[in-house]
Amino acid sequence: HRINVAPLPVAGPLPPPLQLVAELFAAMLEEAGVILDADYRQGATPEKLPPLHRHLSPLPLLETVRDCLQYSNNFIANQLFLTCGAQRFGPPATWEKGRRCFSEFFSETLQLDTNNLQIAEGSGLSRANRISAVAMLHSLERFRPFAGLLPKMGEVRRKSGTLSGVFCYAGYIPGPEARGFVILLNQPENRREEVLAALLAREAAK
Repeated sequence: HRINVAPLPVAGPLPPPLQLVAELFAAMLEEAGVILDADYRQGATPEKLPPLHRHLSPLPLLETVRDCLQYSNNFIANQLFLTCGAQRFGPPATWEKGRRCFSEFFSETLQLDTNNLQIAEGSGLSRANRISAVAMLHSLERFRPFAGLLPKMGEVRRKSGTLSGVFCYAGYIPGPEARGFVILLNQPENRREEVLAALLAREAAK
């Protein structure tokens, strides 16, 4: 069950999502016998501060990506985004390093025109993210060997993307060619299912 705390009113120095994280950490530390001051503040971690703990996931990367896509886990998506930046440019992980890492990947590895995309973060929640349908379709072609990681809804492997007034699908039409498709709708009403049904009907008529 998902609980969205973001719309809650700000009742302190931190926005509700950060306040929740601080309270969860404090509760877990208290269970371990560490009592904290309830004065939670937002700040930057000093670059030379040594890590207190390093947790390594027991899952292989592909399983982590599959879970991220299957459950639309924005937290995992951004952790991968930040980790890639830190791996490429060294710790600590920062949003800017993640943006640089993926901008280079799109331009150098995927050979995409970076004028057709803009990367703000890794989950897709920011409205500052921008990508054209052509660029997304090209990305799907390179992603084809990993198509099985996408959620399967009905007979179609696809990933949804939803914001208020934004409704998207990207995936592969079932069939021998498994052709990629991209639906990017910027409109008040969600009609992506109708568009997808029309695409599938057209493909079946061939």
